[in-house]
Amino acid sequence: MTTQILDNAEFLSALDTHLSTLEMPQPSETRQQYWDGAKDKVKRFTAGRHIADNGMVLNNLRDYCRNRKLKHVGVLLDQEKAYDRVHPEYLEMVMERFGFPQQVIRIITTHQHNGGLGVPAKQQQTFLIKHLRNATTTSVP
Repeated sequence: MTTQILDNAEFLSALDTHLSTLEMPQPSETRQQYWDGAKDKVKRFTAGRHIADNGMVLNNLRDYCRNRKLKHVGVLLDQEKAYDRVHPEYLEMVMERFGFPQQVIRIITTHQHNGGLGVPAKQQQTFLIKHLRNATTTSVP
């Protein structure tokens, strides 16, 4: 880890407390207005990125699919917070232990072995959903 990365890092303390103090955005608020009002309550690992961004995106995506009765799978892989990398074989064993279907494991580990998705952050959710859409008919824990 370089000094610059360490300078930008902020350690999380009592994340649950910070997140529990947040209120959901009002319908008239934009996402930016919501985060501007909440930024003093949320810690982050990297300057400019809020820890809750990924969870909020995933929840919105889940609700979107649920409301439209779409049969998609949303996956949030967030491995680089506390550790540099999760070893691919370890990730594969954990996913097998939790009962993930082999097709889903293969898709995720293939992208991981190849250095990631290689897709801009704004498009990653759509990219994963398209690739996982028909991967399994069973529910993923």
